[in-house]
Amino acid sequence: AMGRFETLWVDEGWGTQDAAGRAALVAGLLAARDDFPLVVAVSHVEDVADRFPSALTVEKSDNGSEVALR
Repeated sequence: AMGRFETLWVDEGWGTQDAAGRAALVAGLLAARDDFPLVVAVSHVEDVADRFPSALTVEKSDNGSEVALR
């Protein structure tokens, strides 16, 4: 029997999109939360990352990578 996918991952799917395209993709991902309990979007584009209600930020430091929840 097939199981249900519980997580939707998008890794840097914004590079070829203009601002309107990025906004449409984000809106679609936010709407997908009705079907996926967890939506994970990886982005280095700030206007994409800032549209999600929460985010993990990862920054390089002299001591390695530092992770913070926003």
